[in-house]
Amino acid sequence: MNKQLTATEQINQLISEYNFPLSVVEDIHYRLLCSQDEHYVQLQLRYLQNLIKYTEVERKGL
Repeated sequence: MNKQLTATEQINQLISEYNFPLSVVEDIHYRLLCSQDEHYVQLQLRYLQNLIKYTEVERKGL
């Protein structure tokens, strides 16, 4: 069974796989506490994806 991940689950997965700066993780956490609107959560996910794509965010050595 191939389950589609929610935006929140995708955010959690990215945070567990990449070394984002602590300030970014704290900011996303605060923003998601303030609003659980699906569109807003999607914007936060896109922000993390863009950080991976356009900056030097490294993958954690698992």
